[in-house]
Amino acid sequence: MFFGLMPDEIVELATPVIKLTANTHDGSNFIIETEDRFWIKSEKETFGRSIFSAPGEGRWYEWYRQEDVPWGKKRGGSDEYTMLRSPYYYYSSYFCGVYTNGTAGSTGASYSAGLAPAFCF
Repeated sequence: MFFGLMPDEIVELATPVIKLTANTHDGSNFIIETEDRFWIKSEKETFGRSIFSAPGEGRWYEWYRQEDVPWGKKRGGSDEYTMLRSPYYYYSSYFCGVYTNGTAGSTGASYSAGLAPAFCF
């Protein structure tokens, strides 16, 4: 369904990349590799460090090192809490996210929030 919502030109140009995600549900913090053309950013990729997530989930993207960068999703012109792919390190039913003011946060996996897919060309 997701690909049907994206313009064909972007789907065709998006390059597969390897993404790293910590498997924290059992406490092992084993890093899982997946190959994706579209993904949800990790806490490390967004903030440059692991605040609420396990270490090892990629690297900090240059884009997010800049000031005044839009961190997440907007709905109706207003910033929305945006989920990240990083599981919360200490509580298996939570995920990391970005609050509307751009700071790191976490919330329950059952919470309805925005998603901001990422991709590379």
